[in-house]
Amino acid sequence: MTTRHRGGQKGKPIDVSATTVFDLKAEVFRATDQFERDKRAAVATTKGYIPARKPTKKTKTVWTEQNRGVAARNAQDARATAEDAVNLENSRKALERKAQLYNKLQHDASTSDALLVDFERKRWEQPNDVTDASGSDASSDSEEAHDVHGATSTASDDPDAWVDYTDEFGRTRTVRRRDMPAVHRREEDATDDGAGLVSADMRREQERLRWEEEARAEVNKEIRTRGVGYYQFAQSEEERMQQMQKLNELRAETEQKRATHQSIRDKRRQQLAERTEKLREKRARYEETRDEAVIPMDPATAHAISDLVSSLRPSSSQRKQ
Repeated sequence: MTTRHRGGQKGKPIDVSATTVFDLKAEVFRATDQFERDKRAAVATTKGYIPARKPTKKTKTVWTEQNRGVAARNAQDARATAEDAVNLENSRKALERKAQLYNKLQHDASTSDALLVDFERKRWEQPNDVTDASGSDASSDSEEAHDVHGATSTASDDPDAWVDYTDEFGRTRTVRRRDMPAVHRREEDATDDGAGLVSADMRREQERLRWEEEARAEVNKEIRTRGVGYYQFAQSEEERMQQMQKLNELRAETEQKRATHQSIRDKRRQQLAERTEKLREKRARYEETRDEAVIPMDPATAHAISDLVSSLRPSSSQRKQ
């Protein structure tokens, strides 16, 4: 066996016997085998090895366990909240549209006569609560001017501007400039037909009475079940009086016929009672007469009857046969 040094030069040969080579191979094989056995043993034992911790099953308690249907209820609450938000938004939009429509009707003088709400009266009765479109107060500190109708207004020609005027009773009112012609026309009409002699309170009282009368007469709007004695009266006072008179006549006729039939029934009942009494007396007299009409029988007749009965009876010999 020879060895080589670096540079490709041959080394000094070493004399090694075959036994030494076999011993070296055996030692290498033994060391390799021991290494493999130790490696396998290290995997199977806990020496130098930390096994993974097994997960433990957590026990549920009343504090950690959720109620049944919580998720479904939460989802339902979320949907309800979303629906409420949508409804709230729709309501807000509807109120905004109503407010815009109300402002439009309040500022539109052409449709004021066709509405049930008198915006002019509301402005007269509440002059301090009415504000213009910009939210400012009705009264302003701007320069004032007087027109031909005795109205006091600002120097601007804005039709929405507020003006003060004096009515026929000497009272100061506040209206918009564009409503002044309608106000003066209304005052002229009230002066012509004498309505100016009636105060606002009296006019409201008259309207209230008229509304109550109409509501009392208008019974068709009532949604309820009426009995058989219900009668639909007319709205006209004259027709109602005629209907009442006719109903009174029918009632009097009904009472008269009822009294007549009652007297006939009483008379028949009395006749039946008298007839029953007569039959009872007749029967009593018959019972008394039957008890007194028993006639005694003579001995000869009784003996003949006894013989006849005996002859009709079968003898003892005949009965045996």
